[in-house]
Amino acid sequence: MISTIHSFGIHGIRGYRTDVETYIVRGIPEFDVIGLGDASVKESKRRVIAALKNQGYEIPSGRITVNLAPSNVKKEGTSFDLAVAVGLLLASGVYREEDIAPYVFIGELSLDGSVRGVHGIMAMILEGRRCGFVNYIVSKENAVEGALIQDVHVYGVENLRQIHNVLAGQMTQVCNPSIISEENKESNLCFSQVHGQNYAKRALEIAAIGGHHVLMMGMAGVGKTMLAKRFPTILPPLTREEIYEVAAIRSACGMTLSPSILSGIRPYREIRSDITKAGLIGGRVPILPGELSLAHEGVLFWDEMAESDRMVLDALRIPLETGEVRLSRGGTAEIYPARFQFIGATNPCRCGRQLEGDGACKCTPREIQRYFSKISRPLLERMDIQIPVRSISAEKATSTEYEIAETSREIRTRVIALRSMQQERYIKENITTNHQLTRNMMDKYCPITSSGKRLLLSSMKNLGLSMRSYEKIVQIARTVGDLNQHTVIQEEDIAEAVSYRRSDFIYSQTDSLEVCI
Repeated sequence: MISTIHSFGIHGIRGYRTDVETYIVRGIPEFDVIGLGDASVKESKRRVIAALKNQGYEIPSGRITVNLAPSNVKKEGTSFDLAVAVGLLLASGVYREEDIAPYVFIGELSLDGSVRGVHGIMAMILEGRRCGFVNYIVSKENAVEGALIQDVHVYGVENLRQIHNVLAGQMTQVCNPSIISEENKESNLCFSQVHGQNYAKRALEIAAIGGHHVLMMGMAGVGKTMLAKRFPTILPPLTREEIYEVAAIRSACGMTLSPSILSGIRPYREIRSDITKAGLIGGRVPILPGELSLAHEGVLFWDEMAESDRMVLDALRIPLETGEVRLSRGGTAEIYPARFQFIGATNPCRCGRQLEGDGACKCTPREIQRYFSKISRPLLERMDIQIPVRSISAEKATSTEYEIAETSREIRTRVIALRSMQQERYIKENITTNHQLTRNMMDKYCPITSSGKRLLLSSMKNLGLSMRSYEKIVQIARTVGDLNQHTVIQEEDIAEAVSYRRSDFIYSQTDSLEVCI
């Protein structure tokens, strides 16, 4: 008799369908698992036999062949154990085919017959939903995570015996956990907690509206990290589909999905200067995502960038442009999503006091340029907004009379409204933010007044701007114009956009760096 059980595996962060076909014929007892499985797949026969015996089931006699179809796709992991066991029970007459057919089985078996969770359950069920499957029997520990997905029924079992309860209608599906994606749940972090730094707050609001990347330069302790940690609180909340994508990546890595993600708050990943290239972009065998993909649909904050390895820093360049990471390891190629907003922080010089204007910095222009050499010019040009963050005066820092600062909720309200306006504006272009504008689109969506054009051209000439810098300035000016409610980009919008390009000053006027920066 031949039986077919539906199951799913995972490659990287993508689920793939696998049909577990079981064939039993008379002959010398033998158990073969075929279908291009790795070592953990081939070992499943021993786990399945032990699990069935310890749950009181008889092992079918004869030659057993289990095929994992399609046979030309490499199978990895232990997620097929449950389907293999159910296939044997179906082939031996314990279950009827019409009872089993509507279900997908995903899970690892212990030797005592209990069902263990596996990594990547979100990605597998998302792929299953795309293939048209509705009902899933998984381990109890995976059930709540899988039930996040709408329009599917997920049943969590602790052992093989409980499968009968599901088929008999004696076990209800796991309820869908609450996902609050319409409005961010309030965080204990808020922009109103940052004393002063109005210039930096303005720049970060513009970055949030237009989806721009940011580089902050300033001495240690001026508030760069404080600002970066509060940046997700002014971003639009995750949509339900974005929550699925974020959850699938974390599930593949074996990470627990945090309540903040379910409440719509975007991911925030913070990395330091000692990170390796594999830690940043991903690696190992099997290939797992790195920090770039873990920050997908959220924020990636890199502190002390000028102290980092240049080769690791340059690994950022392509993902910042394409929104994805391409990896190839051991003959396997993977493409991971990596659409995030980048916020970098660095000292302006070795001592850090270059921007303070107190005369304490003795670094020469050549020493400053050497310090920044770790951050290549092509990478700096991809940092749309580059701003100085200076320390506030001692009098203001110790004052008990705090200024009335805007809260994250107030800023986020403007960000959400202007993001919606951009989506409507670019509905025919398949983009959603000003940061994604191409050169051809700028001619259509970025009209500039004659005075604004003159200022832009003189800035290009005086600063020696590249075409990439020109495009960045126009993108930022479009966002500034949106915030200022200007349909046509004005001269003041161009002026503010140019003021956010600090690295252009660094590279174009090195000899007079102290004056320009």
